[in-house]
Amino acid sequence: MVILPITVVLTSILFSILTKKWFVMPLITFLILSLVMITIFNTTFFIWVALFTILSLVVSFLSLFTRKLIITHR
Repeated sequence: MVILPITVVLTSILFSILTKKWFVMPLITFLILSLVMITIFNTTFFIWVALFTILSLVVSFLSLFTRKLIITHR
């Protein structure tokens, strides 16, 4: 319960900075976790899929916003 959220946060920051798009990592997170839900877990795991996708979305927005603030204040 600790490793997956940390992984989602770190990869969201990395992908949002590299691609400069807010929707890439939340989409990847949703697709990968949905595939895991279908193959390994049952449909009750969809709650976690939704929560981690929202977490990825928030982190992506925050990292891009922080990046823009840093660039404009230089």
